[in-house]
Parts: sequence; structure tokens; C-alpha cells
Amino acid sequence: SNFASVFVRSPTEAWAAGENMVGRWNGTAWTNTSMGIQTGSDLVGIWSSATGDLRAAGRYTYRWTGSAWAQEMVGSNSYVAVWGSGANDIWLVGRSVAQHWDGRAWTAVRTNTLAPLWGVWGSGPNDVWAVGEMGTIVHWNGVVWAPVASGGVTNTLRAVWGTGPNNVWAVGERGVAVRYQY
Repeated sequence: SNFASVFVRSPTEAWAAGENMVGRWNGTAWTNTSMGIQTGSDLVGIWSSATGDLRAAGRYTYRWTGSAWAQEMVGSNSYVAVWGSGANDIWLVGRSVAQHWDGRAWTAVRTNTLAPLWGVWGSGPNDVWAVGEMGTIVHWNGVVWAPVASGGVTNTLRAVWGTGPNNVWAVGERGVAVRYQY
């Protein structure tokens, strides 16, 4: 099995997800924590809140119960990236769709793009970025997702990360990197 995503909370807690498994680092060793994950899950994203609300995303979406993974019914799409600002504000992105967890339920949210989305990151609940095919960048301002110019980039953007709302980077295929500052 191969890992596709990692989330690190501290030197004694890290999680890695991939294919049909999740591993947990406790500061000394990795343990397999894949109980409850179905074959064919193709996990490619993992994220956790400060309170330990842990999600893994792929063909299926899972939530960590503390001892096993429980599948969540989240639309009919596969999701390739997960990010949240807290346990009651989690985003999943995938094939031009976004799902939002508000602490009670998942809700589909229009992204205002038809492009498949590959990465998501934010600095807070009103500043979330998603990137994808053909240089697509969309920004959530707390109300709607809106397109953001990528400076003519047409390469697929695979990941997005930043240090805050005025310093956001997107990277993608063939070595492309795009920086957003305001």
C-alpha cells in the first residue's frame, strides 16, 4: 500500500492515509489504524481539528471514532482533499464540488467552476482556497466560492497552502507555482 497524504499535529501525533489504510505515528512507531476502512476506498486526503475530529477522504469519506473509522455518507462523489478551520468547519473538494461540515451535517456548496478540484486550504472559516484542473483557483469568502485569476496558468494545480490570507501558494503539474498576495 502507498500513502498519499499526511497530517501532523505534533512530534508525537501524525496520521498518514492512502489506498485502503491509515497509519498513526505516536512519536516512536507507526501503527495501522485501518479498522473500518473498506477495500477500494482510495484515500488521498486526511485532516484533523485541534480537538481530534479526524477525517479521511477518497472514494469514501471516513470519520475517526477513537478506535475505528466510520464511513460518512457525503454526496455521491469521490473527494481528493480535506481541510478545516475546526471541528465545525470542514471542507471536502473533488470533481468540481465542495462539501461543507458545520458540526451537524454535510452540505453541498456550489464552487462556481466545472473544473475538478484537487487541493483545499484556508486560513480560517472566511478564507478558504481550492485549486484544480486548467489552473483553476476558487476562493471561499464565508458566503460564496468565487473564481480567482491564476495569471494565465493552464497547468493542473494539485495543492494549495499558505501562511495566512495574504500569502497563498498553489503548485501543480510541470513545476508550476502560483502565489497570491493582497
